[in-house]
Amino acid sequence: MRHLARVVIFLTCSSLTLACGDDGTAAGAGSVDDAIASTDLGPTEDVAAKEDTAPSVDVSDDTTLADDAPEPVPDVVADDIVDVPLETDTAETPDVEAEADGDVGCVPQCDGKACGPDGCGSVCGYCDAGNPVCLEGVCQPYCPTCAQHGTVYAPEGTIPIQGAVVWATFEPPAPFPDQVFCDTCIDLPKNTPVGISNAEGKFLVPIPTEGKWYLVVQKGTFRRVTEIDVKAGGSELPKSVTTLPGKTDLSKGEEVPKMAVVADSFDLIENTLAKLGLGELDTWGYLEPGTEGFDLVDSYDAAEFFSEWTNLAQYHVIFMPCDSDWFYPALDSAEVRDNVRKFVEAGGRLYVTDWSYDILNAVFPDPIQWLGDNGTSGSAQLSLSFDGKAQVQDEGLGAWLEKQNLTSFDLLANYTIIESVSEYEAPDVDGTLTKMMPKVWMNIVTPDEGSRPATVSFQYGCGRGLFSTYHSEDGEGFLPQEKTLAYILFEVAVCAETKYGL
Repeated sequence: MRHLARVVIFLTCSSLTLACGDDGTAAGAGSVDDAIASTDLGPTEDVAAKEDTAPSVDVSDDTTLADDAPEPVPDVVADDIVDVPLETDTAETPDVEAEADGDVGCVPQCDGKACGPDGCGSVCGYCDAGNPVCLEGVCQPYCPTCAQHGTVYAPEGTIPIQGAVVWATFEPPAPFPDQVFCDTCIDLPKNTPVGISNAEGKFLVPIPTEGKWYLVVQKGTFRRVTEIDVKAGGSELPKSVTTLPGKTDLSKGEEVPKMAVVADSFDLIENTLAKLGLGELDTWGYLEPGTEGFDLVDSYDAAEFFSEWTNLAQYHVIFMPCDSDWFYPALDSAEVRDNVRKFVEAGGRLYVTDWSYDILNAVFPDPIQWLGDNGTSGSAQLSLSFDGKAQVQDEGLGAWLEKQNLTSFDLLANYTIIESVSEYEAPDVDGTLTKMMPKVWMNIVTPDEGSRPATVSFQYGCGRGLFSTYHSEDGEGFLPQEKTLAYILFEVAVCAETKYGL
């Protein structure tokens, strides 16, 4: 039997991002030129964002063009337009003062502003064709060659990230909450220079003027914010600006989700996370203690850890690797089950594999059914693992894998078989009980049971659960299933589905 260590990364909500929710089907453009079809200066009207979001960005002024100004980007076919999630449109709240007759009036805020909104429903002025761009109340010349392009990478620096949102702003976004939170898809501020990375990780941001801008690169709750100096002629941004971070360092504009990994003797997720750039590896391929950008919870302490809500509430993501003992009899405790359920409903991401299926079976019994499960803990565990041909079920994942030259491969070391997935009733983001269906990302051809789901995610409240039947091996380099699961984890971590759809 192989000794294996399963992969898991994402991440959360957004977090860090393309089609909002579990869908993640955007195939992306094939080149930087093609990527223009996935960019815009933002909607001319606020629209429901379809992807990852975060706390509101403080954009002090809409970026606007004079009516007779040149178009900032080529015309885009309607079907190619990608609605993107960004930060909440933060219109200024106008100052209000009581007038002598008792009426409440609005005082226009136009000091030092030649254009843009005055805070009272009107504008401070209009720009002309010579200086058509209104930025922070000042009319400036439009720069047709100031677009910035580059490639978004995972923290380890080589794996391209599809569906990352890249935008330019004058104020860096506020940090993510430091505990579990509900990351929902929200509106994109008008006319924000924004691009979305395609299946090769490439993006283009049509920044309209020269000068200092903050460039934000985000997928789920992975985010890097860098101040850049935009000059005419455009440029390809360096990897140091477009690679997602492996640790949180707010002083450098770097954020990653707060993660906890239950560490055991099987399925060493901590090694895979380090391989993905969230830590350093020693010469034997194991995590170098102290270099990790996440917390380790010894499985011997797991029962106690999950019995306290405050322990779970401090994280955005919790990994449950293959195990079969610590949760007996912990899952008999209603308090433990309620804590896990509460964590996901509040916006947490819960990642579970193979023999740890009992955790999902006890807390979320309806979305997934396991072959051989008779209601007894461990009854669906396979005594011997199996390998099987992978069958991609998600369009976006398939397009991304094709760019990685991964069109045919096996999923190794599966220790459970999913019998089926079913419609289930669960609270949505608003807390309303709603009929939902799990999302199947990958099937596997089993030796005796035909094609069955191998990787499944489901929504519950603001958060999601993810289950896979397979491990990922130790050693250098990446197995195909490691790259596959890395992609899925990033996608599952984007903003939560709302009643407005994905």
